[in-house]
Amino acid sequence: MGFRNVLDNSTVFDLCFSTEVLEEEVFTIFLRQIATQIHEDFPPSSRFMACNFREGEKKSKFAEILSQYDVTVVDYPRQYEGCPLLPMAIIHHFLRASDSWLLEPSNILLISCERGGWPLLAFIMACFF
Repeated sequence: MGFRNVLDNSTVFDLCFSTEVLEEEVFTIFLRQIATQIHEDFPPSSRFMACNFREGEKKSKFAEILSQYDVTVVDYPRQYEGCPLLPMAIIHHFLRASDSWLLEPSNILLISCERGGWPLLAFIMACFF
């Protein structure tokens, strides 16, 4: 597992496409390895923003770990009132934030979703492209 470049400066975590559920300790190790890998694979001048589509209201484990590696994390909900589709305002916010972030050539966008969120991720990626 790792990450896949989908555009020059945009990357999706492989874990998003997996049905495997990682235990919390394994998930933590996985994210730490990814954070180390992205810092090795991209130039030192690169800045990272991760958009994570997740469940719940509290700060995600994803955000907690990646913020330790100088990655700006924006958590988005994975669903709205039980539907795996978000209000247009949230979709619009994601698209504007991603677009403005990628205007700077040294910025890298990381995109992730929690288990079960890949249908939303596919929709968001289609909007993004």
